[in-house]
Amino acid sequence: MILDPNLMALISTVVGGLLAITGGFLATSFSQRITEKAEKRKQTRERVEELYILSTQIKEWAKVQLLRACEVGEFTLQLKAPGWFFDAVKTEPDCPIEKMEMLVYLYLPSLIRPFETYHTRVLAIQHLETEMRNSVYSKHALEAHCNAALVRTTDIEERLAKDTNAVVEFIVQVLDNFEQSQQELRVALQQIAEKS
Repeated sequence: MILDPNLMALISTVVGGLLAITGGFLATSFSQRITEKAEKRKQTRERVEELYILSTQIKEWAKVQLLRACEVGEFTLQLKAPGWFFDAVKTEPDCPIEKMEMLVYLYLPSLIRPFETYHTRVLAIQHLETEMRNSVYSKHALEAHCNAALVRTTDIEERLAKDTNAVVEFIVQVLDNFEQSQQELRVALQQIAEKS
């Protein structure tokens, strides 16, 4: 059985057209999928970069708060706050922890665990700052807060028995915990950045 040449041409044209349409659809779909993945990776990198910048801002904010506590406690931790320190309210860095929290919980849920530790450390510094402000930067109120909030270990108890200041111990403890949690957060950010 031989097919009519006109019918053969028509079938070839229809099959060729269907293949072209299917190929175009698949190519467009594939291209769109690749573009969406690239856009998602770009957004992830931008959010990771923003979180890194915000963590640096929080580090500066934490330094100001802890230096202020040192000044109120009338001692130094190898640093001396300049005379204009208490007048620096207009230039005091903000604590963008809420923005970080939003970015982590909405866009980077894999960071929740290291962020929660970091958030707790930042809240400890915020609480210290609030206590100082509420007590009008009273040395005695600062000492009472630090005494109550200090996590006491055997080493700390021994140093306190030798007349070490509880404020110094508390600030060193808060600073160490903050720096450790910030480092853990930055390692997690770096891992996400490498994957995207």
